[in-house]
Amino acid sequence: MRIFDDIIEEKTVCFTGHRQVDYEKIANLSDEIKKAINLGYNTFLSGGAVGFDQYAAKLVINLKKEYSNIRLIFILPCSKRFMTLKWNNAQKEEFDNIYDNADGIISLSYDYYDGCMKRRNEKLVELSSYCIAYMTKERSGTGQTVRLMEKKGCEIVLL
Repeated sequence: MRIFDDIIEEKTVCFTGHRQVDYEKIANLSDEIKKAINLGYNTFLSGGAVGFDQYAAKLVINLKKEYSNIRLIFILPCSKRFMTLKWNNAQKEEFDNIYDNADGIISLSYDYYDGCMKRRNEKLVELSSYCIAYMTKERSGTGQTVRLMEKKGCEIVLL
């Protein structure tokens, strides 16, 4: 795992959300990211999963044109190879584009293993003090991440 020793928790936002997304329900995501930037947050963490994670990551990449001080770091549960193993070609291509435009990548493990997604969620929480979440099911990895952020006493924006 590569360590980014310049991640300042108090200036870091994590994204968490489901793979299936109702884009009408997250239409204000860009505004919420801008609000976080205006509050002084400059580092954005994405878990890289298909759906909300990648959509949020793309928005951050696009907003870098307007806000040159922000950055996107992927916190991946396992290597890119194993993360995308069961994805279709369009999903892999989309991920590659975002991956190539991220400012940093932290892979928590080379191999996929039971529990690696949970470990990724815990790392997102550990490194962040603000969370932007798209949660429609509480019994999910997203729900787990939101609960961990609540327990930590962090600011949470639910879309």
